[in-house]
Amino acid sequence: MNYSLQSFPEAAQLPEFLNIATGYQKAKVLFTFAELDIAGILREKSLTAKEIGETVNIQELAMERFLNAAVSIGLLEKTGAQYKNSVLSESFLRSDKEFYLGEQVKRYSERSYPVWEDLTGHLKNWQYGETAKQTPETEDQGAEAMAEQHNLSL
Repeated sequence: MNYSLQSFPEAAQLPEFLNIATGYQKAKVLFTFAELDIAGILREKSLTAKEIGETVNIQELAMERFLNAAVSIGLLEKTGAQYKNSVLSESFLRSDKEFYLGEQVKRYSERSYPVWEDLTGHLKNWQYGETAKQTPETEDQGAEAMAEQHNLSL
C-alpha cells in the first residue's frame, strides 16, 4: 500500500509526537551531561571523544556515542572528530557563567525524575485521602533549593 502525506495529513504531527515520546531520553542525556560537567571540560576549547573520555574515565566508543547524542539535542557542536560546547551549553551549563543552571538540572535528575519513574504504578495504587508514607528528609533543602533555582528565576 502506498502512503503519502495527502492520504495521511496527521503525519504532519509526527515530529511533535516523537518529541514527546523521546523526551525522557533527551532529559537523561542532559542530566548526564551536567553530572559529568562536559560543558566545563570543553570550556572554550574543542576536544575529541577520546580526550573527553579520558578526563571522565569513560571508554572512547561509549563517550563518542554519548557526545553524539548531546550533539543531536543541541548541547554540543561537532566538527570532524572535535566536540565543542553549543551556545546553549556555554550559556547555561558552565559553572563560571552568570546563568549557570547545572545544579538545577542535577536537582531534576536526583529529586524530580525518580518521582515520575513509576507514574503508572502510582496512579493505579493511589487512594483518595492517602498521603505518601515516606519519612521526610531531615536535611534543610530550603537554602540549597533556593541557590539552585536562583539563576533560573533571574
